[in-house]
Amino acid sequence: MNIEQNLTILQTAYAAALVDAVSRFDEAGVLQEVVERRRRHRGGAQACRFFGVTTPREVFTRLTELFGCAAWELEEEDDGFTAVTKGCRMHHLAARTGAPSPCELYCLEPMRDLLGALAPGARFEVEETLAAGDCCRVRVRLS
Repeated sequence: MNIEQNLTILQTAYAAALVDAVSRFDEAGVLQEVVERRRRHRGGAQACRFFGVTTPREVFTRLTELFGCAAWELEEEDDGFTAVTKGCRMHHLAARTGAPSPCELYCLEPMRDLLGALAPGARFEVEETLAAGDCCRVRVRLS
């Protein structure tokens, strides 16, 4: 196997582990509590340094490079940008196994936290998710 194949296997195994965790939190009746705790956690500055994220746009592009979960496309706007993806490895695994949506806990809240560390006044607006629609669409307003 080559390095790219190994990386894909590791990315899929990581996504599957997150989906399994969401399922177990849900089965234990604590999923919403875990999501709320994650929402209150603010380790975005440290995570930005760890992942090498230095700009708001890299919240989407760098995480795509690292985790290979969702290939976000960025649409530039006057006051920021909109990030859109029509596919997500983690969502696909959750849907295939009947697990609850992992979106808030393992994608949206962590990205919101990273963005908040980079641009404290920015607004992170989730317009649609694959869990309820045809794509994930997040509008980031920087001004």
